[in-house]
This record gives sequence, structure tokens and C-alpha cells, in this order.
Amino acid sequence: MKHLDFQIANEFRHHLELIIPVIDARIFGSCVRGTSEPSSDLDIFIKVNYLDRSLREKIYDLAWEIGFKYDRIISTFVVTEEELTLPPLNPTGYSGGFLVHRLAVRRQPI
Repeated sequence: MKHLDFQIANEFRHHLELIIPVIDARIFGSCVRGTSEPSSDLDIFIKVNYLDRSLREKIYDLAWEIGFKYDRIISTFVVTEEELTLPPLNPTGYSGGFLVHRLAVRRQPI
């Protein structure tokens, strides 16, 4: 994975944690596989406890803002803990079949 991809993802994660507590955040896709092109997007998986339309829109807006800063599209895959227990995400799990790079998540008391 390129250093810039990691830098973008960490900046995105940092700003995201100011909006909502993040349980898990991972980079996946071509950037992690090492097959990305200059025009490739940066795929980021995000797991949260709670998600509504307003929060989802804030996450998309943040992805656009950070992506715009770096001339990069950030594609987010946002799920709740509950959604991971339902088909089609389970029983294979969210990391099954994916090559992922886990982003450090600052743990916050709830």
C-alpha cells in the first residue's frame, strides 16, 4: 500500500471520530492488494454502533472533503454491529475474502 493512501485514510479516520465513535476502520480493495491505478478509489470499511441517515450523510460529506483535498475518491462501506450479523454479511464475516489493512481506532468510553 502506498504511503499516501495510508495518510489519507488516517486523516479521514481522525476526522470521522470527531463525528461518531468508530468501532473498526479498515482499508480494503486494490490499494491493499497493490493493484491500484492512479485513478483508483480508496475503499474504507467502517463499523459503528449506530447509524442513521444524518450520520451516513456526514460520513459521505467527510469522505468527499478529504478526497477532494487529495484529488482522490474515498468510497465508504459503513455498517453497524447489528448489520454484520445479518445476511449477506454473515456468516462469511466482513473480513472473509478481503485483504484488509486495519486502521488504528482510538478507543473511547461509551
